[in-house]
Amino acid sequence: MAVLAASLIVAVPDSANALTRRWERIEETPYDQMGIPEMVGTNVRRGLTGLVDSVMQGAFSGFRILSPWGGFLVSKIFTVAGDLVGIVDNNIVTQHVFQGILSRQFLRFGVGAKGITDGLGVIHDTEFTGQELALDAYIGDETFHTDAWTAPGGIVTLGAVIGSNFVIRPIGSVITIFGARATGDSMHEYGKGLIESSLDVNFL
Repeated sequence: MAVLAASLIVAVPDSANALTRRWERIEETPYDQMGIPEMVGTNVRRGLTGLVDSVMQGAFSGFRILSPWGGFLVSKIFTVAGDLVGIVDNNIVTQHVFQGILSRQFLRFGVGAKGITDGLGVIHDTEFTGQELALDAYIGDETFHTDAWTAPGGIVTLGAVIGSNFVIRPIGSVITIFGARATGDSMHEYGKGLIESSLDVNFL
């Protein structure tokens, strides 16, 4: 049994390195060792792939931010709305009658704000990290869920997603197609960094 357990430990890769994407397994000759035709073909392929990636990732990220079930812009609005409605249907007097009949529905909807940074990280093949609130921050007993109010709302991130995926990274892809590969790669990394930095902007 001990031998079997040891063999399993050896066979299973470290969790941090377990995910290998199919498109990362493609091996190509080092760029400085390629002939001119291969360089041209590689740059065109890399540029077109990056262009499609950036536009599609931008579309998916925008949906993620705006979606009530996955994003945190609409979800935050519903959390604030739930708190305000709760002043009427869940105050010290009315809670015994109405039991927050409407406000709790808004607050439940607001829970969709959880997990946004993980979602953007998956879309962009990166390890985006940001503020992650506990469930109580959205549906706890307090009258005003201020932690959710002041958490990043997605407006700045949405702007960063649009600027990165529809302007900066596509320009980098076009530059790559025309041979300026290092500059194009730098623009892609800058675009991703712009989104990551936007996740640290509170409230907006």
